[in-house]
Amino acid sequence: MPKLTRAQIKEARIQAKAARQKELEALAEEDLEAYEEKKQKLQVKRDKKGFTREERNQISEKKLEINAPKPKITWQFKEGDLVYLPDGGVGLIVENNARDLELTHFDVDMKKNINQRYLGQVYVVTSSGNNWYYPKTLKPIK
Repeated sequence: MPKLTRAQIKEARIQAKAARQKELEALAEEDLEAYEEKKQKLQVKRDKKGFTREERNQISEKKLEINAPKPKITWQFKEGDLVYLPDGGVGLIVENNARDLELTHFDVDMKKNINQRYLGQVYVVTSSGNNWYYPKTLKPIK
């Protein structure tokens, strides 16, 4: 497809506007009520996706009304369990903050959907140092 110059694009827009105006005038001659409705629809401001401000407000209200059950995640680690760390070491779980985490459907990363700092993590004590880990990275020793 050949590239259009700015003058050609401007002319195309002028022609499209004239065609829309002709269509409105033809509609005005046929049906005055339909003409008024269409004119009002054209005057309403819409965003890039085609929604008006009122439609956006209705969508957000519907989202708030939906009480979909949120899944709860509980990692089955207990205080006192021995686990393998991601670096290959062994540690002892001292504190478990990974119980009954409510997740929303649109958040995948635990860091983004949990506001508190260590919520969703377990505190592991090792000989090389103590640290908080995400339970997904730990493997229990049986």
